[in-house]
Amino acid sequence: MDNDPSTGGWSRFLEWLRGVLASLGARLRALSGERRDAAVATVPAYDDGDEPGSGAELAQAYIAAMPYILLGAQMATDGTPLPGAVANQVDDLRPFAPPSRVSAYNLSESIEPFDVVAGLIEEELGQPPGVLFRSFDPDRFARSATGGVFRATLHDGRDVAVKVQRTDAERLVERDLVFIEEMFQAGGLHAGDIDGVMELFRELSERLHEGLDFRNEAEAMSLFRTYHADDDAIVVPEVIADRSSARVLTMTYEPSASLDDAVEDEWDEATRARISDVLVRMVFGQLFGLQVLHADPAPDNIGFRPDGTVVVRDFGCVRSVLPETVEALRDVVRGARQGDWVDVARALAALGVSGPGDAELEPQSAQELCERLLAPLLARQPFAFGDFEPLRIVMRMIDADPELACFLNRTPQTMFVYRVLSGYALTLADLGAVVDLEPLINQWILSDADGASALN
Repeated sequence: MDNDPSTGGWSRFLEWLRGVLASLGARLRALSGERRDAAVATVPAYDDGDEPGSGAELAQAYIAAMPYILLGAQMATDGTPLPGAVANQVDDLRPFAPPSRVSAYNLSESIEPFDVVAGLIEEELGQPPGVLFRSFDPDRFARSATGGVFRATLHDGRDVAVKVQRTDAERLVERDLVFIEEMFQAGGLHAGDIDGVMELFRELSERLHEGLDFRNEAEAMSLFRTYHADDDAIVVPEVIADRSSARVLTMTYEPSASLDDAVEDEWDEATRARISDVLVRMVFGQLFGLQVLHADPAPDNIGFRPDGTVVVRDFGCVRSVLPETVEALRDVVRGARQGDWVDVARALAALGVSGPGDAELEPQSAQELCERLLAPLLARQPFAFGDFEPLRIVMRMIDADPELACFLNRTPQTMFVYRVLSGYALTLADLGAVVDLEPLINQWILSDADGASALN
């Protein structure tokens, strides 16, 4: 895409997205709360043969809107830069956004009857829950993107969490992808870069399909559990292999408090400091050592304990980081700390961050980009994350220097790393973290430490 934010393809795409979001916002606000709730409640049972004008018709309109709402909300919360006009429309739609990131059908509070859940467990594992487990609570205690999570106890006395996929999850994801693909195609045509936009769609589609096979999540969970085994402050549940399959995942139950609990209950500064240190240590190790990232650092997926322990769950979305991406990141930080902005511009180009015509950034632009976005890595002293907001920083820079719109034209790999790290930065900001990163920078970036992706 053209890098010029005022005339280029990215600008056209964002203007198109802004219009779509505005139109959908007006349409949804036109529905009364009662009618909207009634429409949403019909979603799981919606059938193409329903009569026009029924609640299901409203549900269909709501479903059609979901890909746009999900895209806008995820771009805003995951750190993808949005100009003010689009961000405002996203904010207007936020009250309508569902808790699920994957399927619009999970919008409703509708829960599959337990006999359906039990039937799927027996189909997958060969025996009913009453035989497989000493006890099994039929009431769902948490939701997942494609189903529900239940509490149970193994015959050996261990408490476990059992993640069970909805029986219609594959159909629902496929239906969502139809809408999302249409959105990406329209956006790509409008922006003049259909190939680039559809590359992102294929990446999204691949990730969603991977998430439908819980064996992938089980493998990832075991990988991370092994990698962090020597760090008592990082807890990853253990997969119970003989109680797991493609659509059922049983893991040890690891109790923890949420980020909101830690903040609202006003955990003391020392506890939050320990948690922050563990989070940063975990991310550095995953990115530069394991070279595989837990790619969904949403608050629901990271839990905390008063002793400073961090509990990591939901490994349905993990991704390896290419060795060349890791090395380019190291080169950017090394060059920035030495003030060698020519080398930094070259390393940024290797990450897909370049100027107009794919030329390397001017050194001054490279310097401004790094000094703002890499501030925690350049501080050389304990860094306070409370005021560090990568998204707003990027948009202020682009407003001041159009050349920096290049940051919007990154490769999918670089976009992925940026999104994940931005998510963790937001968590650190919520914790009011003040972290000394120098030991980790010396260990993972300035030294010759190297890793090889365990997923390659």
